[in-house]
Amino acid sequence: GAYEAARVRYEQALPLFRSINNSEGEANCLLGLGHIALRMADLQTASALYEKALPLFRKARDVLGGANCIALLGHIVLDRQDFEAARARFEEAQDLYRRIGDLPGQANCLASLGAVALAQSDTVSARRYYGAAIRLYELVFEHETIAQLHRRLADISEGEERAHYLAAARAAWERINRPDLIAALDREFTPPTPPAASPK
Repeated sequence: GAYEAARVRYEQALPLFRSINNSEGEANCLLGLGHIALRMADLQTASALYEKALPLFRKARDVLGGANCIALLGHIVLDRQDFEAARARFEEAQDLYRRIGDLPGQANCLASLGAVALAQSDTVSARRYYGAAIRLYELVFEHETIAQLHRRLADISEGEERAHYLAAARAAWERINRPDLIAALDREFTPPTPPAASPK
């Protein structure tokens, strides 16, 4: 399939980049092979490929490539529920994204740090991270992700606060014309109607 064809292309290009000592090209091939392994749910291979790519990105002084590698490694260790390692990876990646002014990268790391906090039942930190991520996503008009984060915040809130987050999620999905997701949100958060009492 498409993944196999892409894998072959990367594997053919890899020795060519090595032969001309092109660290960035080699790193990008390893990153691409890592993405394919990740799509195939082979986390161990993906992790090994990203770990190989990282020093090559550093050698090439490609901060963005390095940050992407570190963030992806964070997602793999988060999937393994190694929360401390995941937090360290996302904080390191976020620092690199901040250094080069990459707003989506910073926002993604903040959202991931929120997910780590939530997985550890730390709703106070999760709210803080999600709120900071939303503020950055708003600067790059990432409405779908904004809506998803408001939905997550609604999930860990109650009363008026929950109503506020649900309204914000609806508004974000309206901006990208997703009535299907608004309907799904309403189904998820509308309490079931109790059955009518039968007449005596």
